[in-house]
Amino acid sequence: MDKFAIQGLNRLQGEVEVLGVKNGILPLIATSILAAKGKTVITNVPDFRDVATLSQILRQMGASVNYDRNSRVIEIDCESINNFTAPYELVKQMRASFLVVGSLLARFKQADISLPGGCAIGARSVNMHIDALRVLGADIIQNEGLIIARTTGLKGSIFHFDFPTHTGTENIMAAACLAEGTTTLINASCEPEVVDLACFLNKMGARISGAGTPVITIEGRKQLSAVEHEAIPSRIETAFFFGAAAITRGELVVKNAILSNLGIVVRLMRYIGNTPKLGKMKSWELT
Repeated sequence: MDKFAIQGLNRLQGEVEVLGVKNGILPLIATSILAAKGKTVITNVPDFRDVATLSQILRQMGASVNYDRNSRVIEIDCESINNFTAPYELVKQMRASFLVVGSLLARFKQADISLPGGCAIGARSVNMHIDALRVLGADIIQNEGLIIARTTGLKGSIFHFDFPTHTGTENIMAAACLAEGTTTLINASCEPEVVDLACFLNKMGARISGAGTPVITIEGRKQLSAVEHEAIPSRIETAFFFGAAAITRGELVVKNAILSNLGIVVRLMRYIGNTPKLGKMKSWELT
């Protein structure tokens, strides 16, 4: 194991830029499947291994995916998808790969995927994903670790999550975008990444309201189109830089931050006498 020496007592100064958050970028990539035409462009995408893995899953389905690590831009064209099976050797590497199921079912009415791996935080099953998709009209069979999902057409309904689930909310929200009628998700996740995905989908032509609250409503549409979208910055990375500046009595300019997504971190900074100052802010408002 490598060893690192850290010499303290130095005041941190300068500028840093917060990059896109992985747990927000992966749903954007997965739901780009919903775009029947055009090229989805996502900016502010760091060179994460999970991004490469999910990109390879889409490529094996027939999509065109290109990533430029220098500009941190990923371009995805899902018009030519013709394979609806997510390969086990890739799916086992990351739990977020299950996010493709909702979009595949909505657009192509079929999806085959292994139970996902990549989770070391207890037993986080995908049962609520499956239950919700069944409520929307999907026929799902589980056979020796393989999920086989089919539908003659998803239909809007009401689904109550047993507890708020980040990926569950995103998966079903995406599926409902092309379902017939209106879908209401109750006890949905309120995290900023869910709000950002709703913003992305609305840009594509979806009709989603209530993201950021426990009740999300989705009015089904016939078709969605590809768009360009900037991934929101990481809350964890932003909080790290705030803390690093505070404990060294430094002064950092943290670029590309969204204070409204930091909650208690900002309140804590103010409580101990460190007041984050607002510069020019970008807008990630839900439209």
